[in-house]
Amino acid sequence: MKTEKIKLLSMIFVIFSLPLRGRSVLSGMLPLQDTLRVDTLGEVIVKSQYQYAKRKGDGYVVSFKGSPFYKGKTLEEGLTLCPLLTRQGESFSIVGKEFASIYIDGRPSTMTGSDLMAYLSTRSTDEVDHIEIMPNPSGKYKTDNKAGVINIVTKASSSVGFMGTVSDKLTKGKKWGDQVNALFALGLKNLNLNIFATYANQSKSRYSSTTYYFDEASPKRETSSFCQKGQPLTTMLSGEWKLKNNLLGVSYTYASLRVDQDADNMSVANEPFKKLTDTRNANHTLQVYDDMKLGNTTLSLLYNYYYRKNKQDNRYRMTEEESQYDHGAYRVNNVKLDMETRLGESWTLRYGASGNQLSMETDYAYDEWRNKIAYEEKNANAYVMTSLDFADLNISGGLTYEHTSQDYAGNRKNHNYLLPQVTLTLNKRWGALYLAYHKEVDKVPYNNLSLSPVYFSPQSAVVGNPALKPQVAHYLSLGYGKGNLNAELFYRRYNDPWSQYSTQEDGDIISTYRNLDRNEQYGLNLGYTHAFSSWFLTKVYWETYWDRTSLGEGERQSSWYNYLSGNALIKLDKKNRLDATLGYWAMFPHKTGGMDWRNRASFSMSVNWNVIKDKLRATLAIDDLFNQDMARYTAVYGNTRTYHHNTFDNRKVSLTIRYTFSNKRSAKSNRRRAVDEVSRIPAQ
Repeated sequence: MKTEKIKLLSMIFVIFSLPLRGRSVLSGMLPLQDTLRVDTLGEVIVKSQYQYAKRKGDGYVVSFKGSPFYKGKTLEEGLTLCPLLTRQGESFSIVGKEFASIYIDGRPSTMTGSDLMAYLSTRSTDEVDHIEIMPNPSGKYKTDNKAGVINIVTKASSSVGFMGTVSDKLTKGKKWGDQVNALFALGLKNLNLNIFATYANQSKSRYSSTTYYFDEASPKRETSSFCQKGQPLTTMLSGEWKLKNNLLGVSYTYASLRVDQDADNMSVANEPFKKLTDTRNANHTLQVYDDMKLGNTTLSLLYNYYYRKNKQDNRYRMTEEESQYDHGAYRVNNVKLDMETRLGESWTLRYGASGNQLSMETDYAYDEWRNKIAYEEKNANAYVMTSLDFADLNISGGLTYEHTSQDYAGNRKNHNYLLPQVTLTLNKRWGALYLAYHKEVDKVPYNNLSLSPVYFSPQSAVVGNPALKPQVAHYLSLGYGKGNLNAELFYRRYNDPWSQYSTQEDGDIISTYRNLDRNEQYGLNLGYTHAFSSWFLTKVYWETYWDRTSLGEGERQSSWYNYLSGNALIKLDKKNRLDATLGYWAMFPHKTGGMDWRNRASFSMSVNWNVIKDKLRATLAIDDLFNQDMARYTAVYGNTRTYHHNTFDNRKVSLTIRYTFSNKRSAKSNRRRAVDEVSRIPAQ
């Protein structure tokens, strides 16, 4: 017995000596292939929590890689399920922001709204390396200060081949509609070409009612129930030529919109009539860029030209027929240079400058009255940013100088601003803790404010006001993030924020915009993404804040604001052939900027069936299932009160068939693009 124990101990000693002494330990003692049993290891399962978003500098980085929930999804669906993002209609927003600007490989998308959603639906999450989410973008990413930036960084590929996607979406709400889109991509060694097109034939209806109280004794009411028929067409052609240290690219987008609209039972002071509207818009966007590598410096040059022509003709059928038209044009020229220099493994310097020229002109008339107005804005800015790591501490910050010259019908104004930004991030095993301050300036969004009046009726008009003061915003936030949890305490202050209000002139209703004194918000953003199992993923976000608005002349409003949104993905079979997606958002009653809002919510669901894996896919969706997407709000300014009630035709059922064909290999490496921007291009 003792001898057997000695032999056993000797064998254990020899086996554990192998890693230390090498193969020679047993080479002369035992024939391993005859003595030791060899088993084939079929599978290794490593269980860990998937981290969907990681805090990096002044933003977040999200990767779809490694999560089974994003595999095989379109990019539109991937962003809908992406942490920190919420979807509302045809746009995305970053939690805590009203909306977000979409960038692809560091350059602003040349499409917006339903066109952009159609484009994202033709792309796959498999083409994406990572997503960069910036709630408060720096001077390099100049945008509206109530917006954030979502930068989609795709993978690079030098493989030769082609890929195409064709889809058709048939919808039924109150009216039938159809949308067809297609994407074709061709790779020829170092040359990549892409062609995209989308066309729709859709109808929708809406009910709108507004009651004005200029005094309690004489309310004025406007009601409208209208139907709109649209035929938008968008095409895009882009190409990239990859050299050793250069990437040259060009993109051209053309979009046309034809809309016919008729409104019934429109009334002011109980005078009914019918309004017929004929709209014809055409947009052209040219984007040329060059990314090059010069030693430790990466240089990005971007030129963007935007031209939009609008034609709107209205006819009012009353006792006598009257006509009104509004024809205008936007032109934007933008040049931007960005550079990034690596001064060390943990020190990066970013700097650049840009110039932007916006010119607008409009020719409008009502009956026998006609007028022309022109507006020009020149903007120049320069920035320097740095990112430095000290062990677990990251310091990101910089300074932007911005100069703007405005000329509105001969009224000239100049504005100069210094805009600092700093973010301190501490990364530990227990999570990331950050403290950030950001200052931003925002001129009037001229895509929303028209130079000419927009006639609601012959006795009612909405007049834009480009002479408003710029809005200056200050952001202070303290946040924490770990894995799938993100929480942020914030303080926001807006000086000279603008808001719409109504007045009465000679019995007519004139709505316009004015600057309020200030708006302050104290609140909390809280978000959580979690996979309960391999077949159930969910995310939920809650934004809450106390809002205080000084309207001017001693008027003040305050309220508690709450916004809730969430998504869920459920896999219905083990072979990933069938899954369902749920989406919900709700804006609870609140007051902000002189507006008292209520009754806004939407619940949607879709079922996806992969008929042929990676090739043929069918999606059945129901939008606004409970028909909750309504807007009711009250505006109070001085002695004027207005009550608004809008009902949107958003409840519909759709069936989408998507077919993909390809012989192209999957992408391999990261493009590593820097984010550029084009300042304040009017939205389509």
